[in-house]
Amino acid sequence: MRLDRLNARLRGRRDGALGAEGLRALLAAPTTEARLRALGQAGWWSGLEVDPAAPTLAAAERALRQALREEAAWLLEEAEGRRARALLGAWLGLDEADALKALLRGVAAAVPVDALLRSVPAVPGLPEPLLAAAARAGSPVAALAALAGAGHPLASAVAGALAPAAAPPPPAPPLGHLPRVRAVLPAAPRAVPPLAPAPPPAPALRAVPLAALEAAVDGAAHAALEAACAGGGEDAALLRGFAADRADACNVASLLALAGGGGVVPLLPGGRLAQAELDRLARLDPARLAEALAALRPGLREALATPWGAELGLLAQQLAAARPAARARPLSIAVPVAHLLARRLEAARAAAVLRGAELGMAEDDLMAIVEAA
Repeated sequence: MRLDRLNARLRGRRDGALGAEGLRALLAAPTTEARLRALGQAGWWSGLEVDPAAPTLAAAERALRQALREEAAWLLEEAEGRRARALLGAWLGLDEADALKALLRGVAAAVPVDALLRSVPAVPGLPEPLLAAAARAGSPVAALAALAGAGHPLASAVAGALAPAAAPPPPAPPLGHLPRVRAVLPAAPRAVPPLAPAPPPAPALRAVPLAALEAAVDGAAHAALEAACAGGGEDAALLRGFAADRADACNVASLLALAGGGGVVPLLPGGRLAQAELDRLARLDPARLAEALAALRPGLREALATPWGAELGLLAQQLAAARPAARARPLSIAVPVAHLLARRLEAARAAAVLRGAELGMAEDDLMAIVEAA
């Protein structure tokens, strides 16, 4: 593992967080355009490229997503050594799985492309042009096939599992029916210039339910993480722990989003919450579920009162678990993981403040977001 150089560079970037003071400065600006200018001059987000011809909330959210993509790609590029990059890539692969599932759900629900792009988490392996092409594919299976045809690793792994079995070759004719070789050999062709290789066609996939697609995406991402961690060592153990915390956070978010709907709640494997406990929670109505989750995670009690609070609270809990490990092991993978979580949380807080200010959110709710930073 060679993360010492990367981690040293990240220590020099810790002072760029907006924090509560920076979020208050955003709220103090009188208009959306002024708030976007203030964000583009603040800390980590200095130089944030929001289209000056259309300084809208949607443009700011797109710019924040692009900044997160670029930061993750930079981390992966700066990591030295094959194993360091494999472990970081496996961690980012879990985010790619979330992004891919969000894309598939949006396509299944026929969400307009622009709205779908805003809802998909920002990951380096899914740039916006590729996402837009997949979003127009018409069905979840077609979207997955389009990504696999473009060479996306996670989509390709899932597509390989979903490809229909190849038809058996036709039986060979009896030897007595074979034509004489000389009779079927064509004349030697004249030389022709070579053609440029055609792009590979999107794979043909069998139709499967959306829930099975999502399970296949999760399975492929977790298989990649286990393969990267197979060599053992401190960083592999840390990464497995962070992945367990992340699975719990994703499962809590899924339970909250689908509570009372009567459908099957898709749950990630590998978390710290036992399957029996998750099954019990999935059967609760929304009010009882909020109480049960608050009992399991006391720090989430206030956050669970609002949808944006739950998202920010779950991210904050993941970061709170990663930061002590980053301080105790300053040369470990905990440092870039904590950095990525901190950037994601700050982007989510900034987006929530910008959105809330534009839409007239109650001042108490806005200040709760600010004071939690």
